[in-house]
Amino acid sequence: MSDSSVGETGAKGHSSPTGVKEEVKPAEEPAQQPTPQEEPRIRITPFFPRELGGRLRLFKRNWELLTSDAWVLQTVSGFHIEFWGTPVREVIPRPMMFSESDSNLIDAEVQELLLKGAICPALLHPRGFVSNLFLVEKKDKGFRPVINLCSFNKWVVYHHFKMEGIHLLLDILLQGDWMVRLDLKDAYLTVPIFPPHRRFLQFQWRQQIFEFTSLPFGLSSAPWCFTKLLKPVVEFLWSRGLRLIIYLDDILLMDQSKTHLISNANMTIALLQDLGFVINYQKSDLIPSQSMAFLGFLIDSQVATLSLPFQKITKIKKELRIVLRRDKISLRQLARVVGLLSSSIQAIFPGPLHYRALQRLKNHHLRRGMTYSERIALNSEARTEIQWWLDHMEAWNGRAIFGSSPDLVIESDASLQGWGARCGDLSFGGHWTPQELNLHINCLELLADSFAIKSLTRDRVSCVVLLWMDNVSAVQYINRLGGTRSRGLVELVKDFWHFCLAHQISVSAEYLPGIQNGTPGI
Repeated sequence: MSDSSVGETGAKGHSSPTGVKEEVKPAEEPAQQPTPQEEPRIRITPFFPRELGGRLRLFKRNWELLTSDAWVLQTVSGFHIEFWGTPVREVIPRPMMFSESDSNLIDAEVQELLLKGAICPALLHPRGFVSNLFLVEKKDKGFRPVINLCSFNKWVVYHHFKMEGIHLLLDILLQGDWMVRLDLKDAYLTVPIFPPHRRFLQFQWRQQIFEFTSLPFGLSSAPWCFTKLLKPVVEFLWSRGLRLIIYLDDILLMDQSKTHLISNANMTIALLQDLGFVINYQKSDLIPSQSMAFLGFLIDSQVATLSLPFQKITKIKKELRIVLRRDKISLRQLARVVGLLSSSIQAIFPGPLHYRALQRLKNHHLRRGMTYSERIALNSEARTEIQWWLDHMEAWNGRAIFGSSPDLVIESDASLQGWGARCGDLSFGGHWTPQELNLHINCLELLADSFAIKSLTRDRVSCVVLLWMDNVSAVQYINRLGGTRSRGLVELVKDFWHFCLAHQISVSAEYLPGIQNGTPGI
């Protein structure tokens, strides 16, 4: 499609601002155009779809104008689940027991899914797959029932893929940007399931069999499917000069001009609705702002920082206090703590230095074959890490999105004989002690980096350093503030960063192949 393309008009559609045909919508008031005195604003289009479940199939003609991708067009008609083999469930699982209040909640949700057309009553299929329901906590309080597809997912092909996310801000956000956020309503449920595969998505409730007709939460390939489906949408908008991040059903748009941002948001909304998606205006932030909540973080484009909202800090600290008070916790609760801390490290700079022991403890018990319901005791190292978060989380909340230009560029290298470092005309080096010679070469490289920083920044406070080295492992451990594979490297990188943080030294490491590394001979 080109900027000047216009969708053909006909019985089933009319041209839209994006050049993609729209399906016929319920009668609605024409959007008011801003008068010269009015400030431009994002138009809220009333949208009342009769059926939300699998509704993208009704807009396939518009998708055909957007892309020629065969997989996308097939998925719009019905997502084909990819299997390792034919899924087999020999025994129907026994229904789980719920309290009266939880049962009422599930009753209401099942009724809601029926009204949306996301599920339908079904007969027990002899070659189908019946799963149970369970409850998961919602972001905005309460719980929602989800089909438990753990057993079924073992048959589903896994595709490795990269999702857009908060990490893209470094490449996309500009200081001083205005931002708006769009939320898609029941995004997964708008994707239809290939009819012959619905029998694998059955569940039982109140002695009745139901099956999903649209993409359910809990299907392991659902995030991959939805991300791939939106790829032509992202490419179309990027080709129009829009800057945006789409993470499943959350969309962040950015622009230096508030007026341009509003125009871009209206274009994005029109395109998404042309393709069959439904905008959740209640959960969207439509007033341009330079401070915006997105994916659990607060983005401040004026000072270019990423921080955790107060509510998230309170939630994490509450969970950590509960864990510390108990002698033993379930492996599931430990995994939850690790997940909470891991999702926070992009806003808490030293965070990665203080959750590796918790990671190792979780991985150790999983490798031993323990189930998530089994209970374990926290060791002293894990408890120390939890206490650090309780004591320092608020003080360290807020991380710079953009790096600064380096004040110093330091080259370092190590061999079995010793270490060397250079910064401009200054050079340092030395030999290893007998104890240090017992260390792995990766540890010696990281130790050389530590010696280099301490030697060449001894008279400096609050500076930015670019560190060049020829060891990939050392580069990764410095930039990621640790890892889980080597205890020796973890201890060395802790010492490295404790010195840097105490002297307000910011460091980023880059790999420089040895053949280019001009470090003095050692």
